[in-house]
Amino acid sequence: MMTSLKFENIGTKFGGPDTKKTYLYSLINFIGSKSKTWVDKLSQEIDSKHFDFLDVAPIIEDPHQVLIHVSRVPLFIHMIAAIACMGLSSTYHLFKDHSLGYN
Repeated sequence: MMTSLKFENIGTKFGGPDTKKTYLYSLINFIGSKSKTWVDKLSQEIDSKHFDFLDVAPIIEDPHQVLIHVSRVPLFIHMIAAIACMGLSSTYHLFKDHSLGYN
């Protein structure tokens, strides 16, 4: 079971009720109450007779269908560009050292 956090004395603990501190206190209480309500409703839903874990479907029902549509063209372009870049760089550096006009 979820333990609840107690923030009753947060205003007096930090030097009195300041407007920002009071706002933060009320915000913490609001978030705490909403999350407790959500957990209680979820617990009731799971404990009900009508709930079936098979009803909780994944977001993507057929992942293979999505993976088929992923384009591989950017990967191939990147690989071809890398091979061309390294090949041209090695050719340049090879002929640079053997060129009489460059030395």
